[in-house]
Amino acid sequence: MAVQSIKLDVNKSVFSWAINRAGFTINDVVKLFPKFVQWETGEVSPTAKQLKDFSQKFHFPFGYFFLNTIPQQPAIIPMFRSFEEATVLDDFNVHELVKLLAERQDWVSEYLKENGADKNAAVGLYKNENNVKNIKNGILSFFNLEDGWQFAFKKPEDAIRHIVSLLEENNIFVTFNSVVNFDAHRPVPVNLCRGFCLVDDYAPFIFINSSDSKKAQLFTLIHEIAHIFISFSSGYGDFGIEEFDNDKERLCDKIAAELLVPTELFVNNAQTFSDEKLSAIYKVSEIVILRRKLDCGLIPKEVFFAMYNQLPKFQKNTSGGGDFYRVAPNRIGKKLLRCLNNAMVERKLTPIEAYHLAGVKGDVFTKLVTGVLA
Repeated sequence: MAVQSIKLDVNKSVFSWAINRAGFTINDVVKLFPKFVQWETGEVSPTAKQLKDFSQKFHFPFGYFFLNTIPQQPAIIPMFRSFEEATVLDDFNVHELVKLLAERQDWVSEYLKENGADKNAAVGLYKNENNVKNIKNGILSFFNLEDGWQFAFKKPEDAIRHIVSLLEENNIFVTFNSVVNFDAHRPVPVNLCRGFCLVDDYAPFIFINSSDSKKAQLFTLIHEIAHIFISFSSGYGDFGIEEFDNDKERLCDKIAAELLVPTELFVNNAQTFSDEKLSAIYKVSEIVILRRKLDCGLIPKEVFFAMYNQLPKFQKNTSGGGDFYRVAPNRIGKKLLRCLNNAMVERKLTPIEAYHLAGVKGDVFTKLVTGVLA
């Protein structure tokens, strides 16, 4: 008898665990596995191949079927947020996205080391520094920027593109997405994950949730840059007006605020312009403007709270998805696409491996790389 036709006794609780975690219904599963109901009732035993197919579809190790207890998956990085209303599906998707980028990071880090790259100069440059202004000034100097650098750009998306280009020049990898890879059925909600940073000595990675507003994306991007300079991997979702319950996370938030809304410039402008105008000038949300006013002692707490409660807490990106071949390079990361293509040309990576790491098929990969290199 062929191995694939062997029928096995398994821990049936794995079925319900996997289905609930993925947010599927029984009807969804039956469409994929017509005999699933009989598997659960014991009328029919699934074959080894069917179990492998099921584990691959629901993204867990095949061996889980033969364990008495399903192992807890530890978080790859801490994820900070102010509430715990996440569903199992939401947390699963966030976890899977972090795991996906960690896999890409592992490869590119080894690739850069093999090619003789030096350690990334930004990583941990201010690991032992706690002074916000010292770190802010150091980051500005590192990227050859000055206070008010974003004033030169009309829109926050223009500022984002400029910063991303500076990051990629310095071997910092950036990806913008709102789902796991390209699966629209596996969303990553903004309130659970606005962004995260995976620090690595050679290939630090930044993820930004593209469904967030452009102003929020810019703040998150600068926040995650701070993570690289202090060498602390983590992510965050909604945190309202509370402070993070972590010293390093609070530090990154303060650094980002100073990099985008520097105190000296802001105190003068805040007396002259409306919050809406200040938001446009500094390319940040009105919530950030309010918070800066509070932190700079320009408004009392009661005024801050009264105004804060009138503002929308989440604003979606209204620019739309657009053409696949325009959006996809940002979802994968242009810097990563170039590295994958170079490794293929150098015969250090097979095409199949490159397609897997990029999460696309061969013809799509070729077209994306052609567009990025053009």
